[in-house]
Amino acid sequence: MEEFSRLFDALTPGENVLVLYDSEHPPYLLFLALINYAIKKETPVIIDDIIDSLHIYRTNIKLLGLDVSPLDNIPVLKIGGSMNTGHVVARLSLDEDVDIYISRYSSVFGSLIGGEQVPLNIVLGIDKLFAFYFNDWRAIRRLTTIPGEFAEGGHRTAVYFANQRILETFPRLSAMFKDFFTTILVMGGNLKGCRVNVVRSPKIEMMGEEVTLTRA
Repeated sequence: MEEFSRLFDALTPGENVLVLYDSEHPPYLLFLALINYAIKKETPVIIDDIIDSLHIYRTNIKLLGLDVSPLDNIPVLKIGGSMNTGHVVARLSLDEDVDIYISRYSSVFGSLIGGEQVPLNIVLGIDKLFAFYFNDWRAIRRLTTIPGEFAEGGHRTAVYFANQRILETFPRLSAMFKDFFTTILVMGGNLKGCRVNVVRSPKIEMMGEEVTLTRA
């Protein structure tokens, strides 16, 4: 946990972080460790739950025999889907027009933040948005710019969890999407433990670092 704390202590408030994983290396341990880290630091947290992603995370974490109670009181912005997981404070439907969706999201998210501390915004299922708008290339191109747009002003530290294989189905836009992130972490390992590799960081000393998390 000490190495993990050092990894996230190195983040500058307002950063965009991308966590890439695949189905063989699920990010559940990292997600839960990040939640517990924020609670310990008394950092406000908002979870973006895109198309029931939080339900999947919570279910699998519970099946691992780990404590899911820290998730119950964290504000959740529910985007699409039907499963009520966590403390849902706002809901957004997915609109066929991506610009309408982004405008609504900006307004709702802005109403959830405030105070002196920069909140930690954990975004689950951004890859599902790409899949949702699969047949609309204009929408896909627009989605790639979301991390950059909402990073302006440093009003939040955002950590996006994304399935790398889904992003790779859009190879030309995947690289553009990654350009909006200051830190990129790649997952390895298995359900019993995971490796987190730092492949991009604004801090030279963090480049190439590997952090290992294991089940308690």
